[in-house]
Amino acid sequence: MLMGAALFGSAADESLTAAAVLGGLAPDLPMILMVLGARWVQRKSPREIFGTLYFLDGWQRLLAPWHSLPLWGAGLAAGWAAGSKLAIAFAASGLLHIAIDFFLHAHDAHRQLWPFSNWRFQSPVSYWDSRFHGRLFRQFELVLMMALAVALLVQHWSLWAGAVVAVVVVLYGAQLSYFWRMAQRHGR
Repeated sequence: MLMGAALFGSAADESLTAAAVLGGLAPDLPMILMVLGARWVQRKSPREIFGTLYFLDGWQRLLAPWHSLPLWGAGLAAGWAAGSKLAIAFAASGLLHIAIDFFLHAHDAHRQLWPFSNWRFQSPVSYWDSRFHGRLFRQFELVLMMALAVALLVQHWSLWAGAVVAVVVVLYGAQLSYFWRMAQRHGR
């Protein structure tokens, strides 16, 4: 979300920044909702969610469209054809998210070419799993997140921008904390 906002947002038009933030969130939103439902409604443990449920075909079928390079590329092309700066910022930020995920998912990779293929690129680097350099990447990610937050606040300073960046940083920090704890519990 922060990278999308920094690259595709605009201090002159904060609606573009909002579209970029939402586009950066959109690929993971279904998974976030599924994890929250499994955790808080079904009372599943993190180990069960990320060790079993995440890999079930039903979950993977629901998640595949949200991480599909062809679908997001079509969305970007449609935004471009319509001349919609908001659609372009949204889709470009979503594509950025997916492109970054492409290189940061090891055994938990997404179906990046869905619906044309179920192939998955299994990266040698993971954003969370220390068996695939996750511990080092988490440190890099934390520094990058803080630098982007400061840059966005300087570039877009307003009460609205400050509130959005604060919410994103808190949510992002909560996610990082959750993954750090999960990785430590599982020795990763």
